[in-house]
Amino acid sequence: RMVFHDRDRKEAGGFFVRFIKEPQYMISHCSDWRTFDVELPAEKRKLWTFSRDGGEVTVKCNDIEVLNFTPSDELCDKWADWRSYWGKEVTQVRFTKKVDKSSKSWRTQFPPSDWIEVPKRRKFNLDLRNEPLEIFSNSKPGSGEQIRVLFYDSEKNQAGGVYISFTSPPRYMIPYCALWRKFHWKSAKFLRSQDSAEAVTTIERTENGIRI
Repeated sequence: RMVFHDRDRKEAGGFFVRFIKEPQYMISHCSDWRTFDVELPAEKRKLWTFSRDGGEVTVKCNDIEVLNFTPSDELCDKWADWRSYWGKEVTQVRFTKKVDKSSKSWRTQFPPSDWIEVPKRRKFNLDLRNEPLEIFSNSKPGSGEQIRVLFYDSEKNQAGGVYISFTSPPRYMIPYCALWRKFHWKSAKFLRSQDSAEAVTTIERTENGIRI
């Protein structure tokens, strides 16, 4: 169960799926439960992809398109005021806590690219709002190794950054903002529990700050 929100945290539609004998979907603030017209892939592991282009919403399951819809008076026959929800700009997504027992993990999808060797001491162009930075590393907590990234504006002036130190427990520092701090205990426990040292750290610029 996925609920969309606008920048004021007000609901802006959503999409629900329930895995009964004949799987069904519901378009939040639009329709009642309906049976998929397309048979869902048989694989137990299912990767759902949701994309929105203007008012059109496309839903795929394991790369197979299972639904494509645009909210309208005809489609949203259960909600006369559907426009007050689906007419908003979506900036946040929430998975319902109690009912959603199926969703295990999520990610945002961007055009794929090959891994590029980190250009040490050299600036490169990147829009963190639209192109989150992914960094591949193989440092384990306790090694003392670090990830250090500095940000610059269009005039090459420093504009903050992020440091991560693989101490035990792991710590982070926000240049020009905060000194070294420990990660929240749940995040630190997750980092220490990884069997492999190989990891991908994603850094994204949000409206109000940084998401790692």
